[in-house]
Amino acid sequence: MIQDGAGQRMSKSLGNGVDPRDIIHSHGADAMRFVLVQIATSTQDVRLPVDMLCPHCGQPFEPTLQDSPAGYRVAAPRQTCPKCARTMTSGYGVVSGLAEPTEEMPAARNSSRKFDLGRNFANKLWNAARFALGKLEPNGPEATEAHPHEDLSLIDRWIVSRLHHTLGVIREAMAAYQFNVYADAMYELVWRDFCDWYLEAIKPTVDADRTQQQVLRTMLNAIVRMLHPICPFVTETLWSHIQATGEPGLAGVTLAAPTHPEVLATAPWPVVADGVFDKEAIETVQRLQALTLAVRNLRGEHNVPPKKKIRLHVSAAALGLVDAGAGLVQIMAGVQSVELVSDGTEPEGTIPLAFEGDRLFVGGLVEAVDVNAEHARLTRVCVDREQAAVHYRAKLDNKGYVKNAPAHVVEQTRSRLSAAEAELNTARQALERLEEAGT
Repeated sequence: MIQDGAGQRMSKSLGNGVDPRDIIHSHGADAMRFVLVQIATSTQDVRLPVDMLCPHCGQPFEPTLQDSPAGYRVAAPRQTCPKCARTMTSGYGVVSGLAEPTEEMPAARNSSRKFDLGRNFANKLWNAARFALGKLEPNGPEATEAHPHEDLSLIDRWIVSRLHHTLGVIREAMAAYQFNVYADAMYELVWRDFCDWYLEAIKPTVDADRTQQQVLRTMLNAIVRMLHPICPFVTETLWSHIQATGEPGLAGVTLAAPTHPEVLATAPWPVVADGVFDKEAIETVQRLQALTLAVRNLRGEHNVPPKKKIRLHVSAAALGLVDAGAGLVQIMAGVQSVELVSDGTEPEGTIPLAFEGDRLFVGGLVEAVDVNAEHARLTRVCVDREQAAVHYRAKLDNKGYVKNAPAHVVEQTRSRLSAAEAELNTARQALERLEEAGT
């Protein structure tokens, strides 16, 4: 059951429903379809907060509510737009007869901020496709040649593996009629994997790499096929432009031609062979993402401007990981240089960063460290890591957990405990040095 923001069932008498045509007017048809699919779970009611669209300036706003004679929370019959200060009639005012729409006080449409996610998603796809299309030259024989999967770069092997994984999730979800899982899987693939990581990572290399262009062409083609049942309008609009870039396809990735080439709705579903799933690439990129996010968080805590480049001083193990990323961390975290640091050495002017139980150091964050802010940050890290260590230790002290849980889960808990203890030790040492410097 779809309810309003107060948990009440939507009904005409309360004026708290949303007309699909109004959502199409405010957010677009694809935004509406995507969100409706995403909230279509089989086990729970859905709350859809109801906003109003000002008929004068078109801006959405949260209406003023009051109690109806029957005790329901309803929109006041007369509303005032907080932006343009003009008045209007609410849906409840019209159906209850408490307010009559006029030319000066017209009826307002209902909308919902819940559909913002769908609109943002459609915009994200549109902008990502425009960027990708600008990088794709019409492909020639050398681009469509079936390069072995293992010859692709790490980030290319990763995105193709993510495509394979997502297709598996969708196949199982649709077989079980779990359409919300289908929408969530596409959101993760398009927004997180393709837009936030893959497109950013390939910006420095895609212009000169025809093989990488073919991976990009194939991914974009596959994505619009997979997303078409949920977002048919934006994908159909993009289809002719994607088709114009040339033939998609990679070794192990088959994108058969549509029955009618000009119509995406006739395009077969992507077929990705199990052999292209690269577990090592998935795990390596996950580690690189974790390192990138750790550096980004440290930058954010010190209010480092996005364009300011920083230095990263790492151990031999971490250097091997960064090198395997082929510039991923440097691009995504704004790192100018990565230098090897020997054990027990702390480069001057750097701040320690715990990663996978190792100690890394970040330089160039600030001209002069704010001692109070750094003390507060390290204290928070100590508290967080100590709580995590207590949690993992309690699990491992539970004989039933160690005996009955799968061996790989127990081992994962042990690894997480070791990492938490190492990060706690690093933060405590940094805090001690900071306090000693202060005295």
